[in-house]
Amino acid sequence: MDLVVITLPWFSKNLKSNTFFQRIFGSFSKEKLTPFQFHLKELLGYTPNDWEIYERALRHKSLFSKKGENNERLEFLGDSILDSIVAEYLFDTYPKRSEGFLTKMRSKIVSRKTLNELATRMELRELVQAAPEIKGDRTSLYGNALEALVGAIYRDQGYERTKEYVLKHILEKHLDLESLQTIESDYKSRLLEWGQKERIEVSFSIEELPQTTKGEYRFKAALTVGELHTASAIGTSKKRAEQQAAQIIWQEMFNK
Repeated sequence: MDLVVITLPWFSKNLKSNTFFQRIFGSFSKEKLTPFQFHLKELLGYTPNDWEIYERALRHKSLFSKKGENNERLEFLGDSILDSIVAEYLFDTYPKRSEGFLTKMRSKIVSRKTLNELATRMELRELVQAAPEIKGDRTSLYGNALEALVGAIYRDQGYERTKEYVLKHILEKHLDLESLQTIESDYKSRLLEWGQKERIEVSFSIEELPQTTKGEYRFKAALTVGELHTASAIGTSKKRAEQQAAQIIWQEMFNK
């Protein structure tokens, strides 16, 4: 039986044209990623199983109006997942602090202001797809996208992997808990506590306003404190509108 010897030059010359060798060695070639996928993989630290769900998580409805194409549903899911992870994180971090302290800290962490700052530090802004006019003036855009990203990770990787990512790559890496403790941002709770202590009625009412031409939801909160102070504010959610109205009254009463 004759022995056939394949020399190295022949091997190199015919590797690209031979389908057998392509099947054998194709798995060693580099991934072909779009610029978006490349930056997303860098941000996540792993290769997603489902690229599409991450792309959807970073699409704002100003460009993708259909519900299945934008990030609103994933934002809803991510909000709940993030609340759960943050609650457990604070529970473990502050074993001797009260329920009231933990609740206030969680509110500060998941506030739009903090989430927007975290999204900026993570350089998530570069990946969000939205109309130019929205990117310029919508303060909650990037915080909402961060929540949607958490929702996408949960759907793609499961709860434990999501928890690991949020703790390692978001909270522990980008969040300053000590500075956050000194920030008083929950004006509604502070006002309600003050009213209860002073036996002065504090009441809120909410009115849903027509959507804007860009499809944004709006709510108007009216706040009355006793018989002397009233304020109203408009926000993109009921909670935000109430907080803004409470902030107006609080600063009027105590920051003169």
